[in-house]
Amino acid sequence: YGDGDGYTPPALADIPFEQIAPLESGHSRVVEVPLIQQGVFLVDGTHGNDFTQEELASLVSRVVGRGYSVEIIGDPGFFGAFRIMDEGRRLPLLEEKLRLADSFAVVLPDEPFTRAEVDLVEKFVDKGGRLLLVADPTRFHRIDNLAERFGISFQPGYLYDSTDYE
Repeated sequence: YGDGDGYTPPALADIPFEQIAPLESGHSRVVEVPLIQQGVFLVDGTHGNDFTQEELASLVSRVVGRGYSVEIIGDPGFFGAFRIMDEGRRLPLLEEKLRLADSFAVVLPDEPFTRAEVDLVEKFVDKGGRLLLVADPTRFHRIDNLAERFGISFQPGYLYDSTDYE
């Protein structure tokens, strides 16, 4: 640059496409053979949950691919998030739906679970039901009062590995 001649790029490499090898990852590829079962996967939308059905599409398609039916309970509001249902309607609905479910997912609730609801979910898990709790550190949520019953605590922020961040 100092001599005023400008930048001269290096010559282009003339490598035939067939000779270009794809990059290899150090991670092994997981080949999954799903176990096909029948059951009901229930998703909570009664606590003003802040997710859209499109955001769950990948999860739902995998669950359906394993033979489960998926039921999202709650009233969709604006922009896909769900409306908060009052506890008087919510508790009997959860009790009825959990009785028929095999799995229960709680995603980003905006309204905390009441003690009676937490007891109901704990009873569901004690009887062999599966529970999936999902939170996002970039979104407001009130999942901890349910999660704490199972020894889980959600914290804001991210975990980083500064040496292996692939």
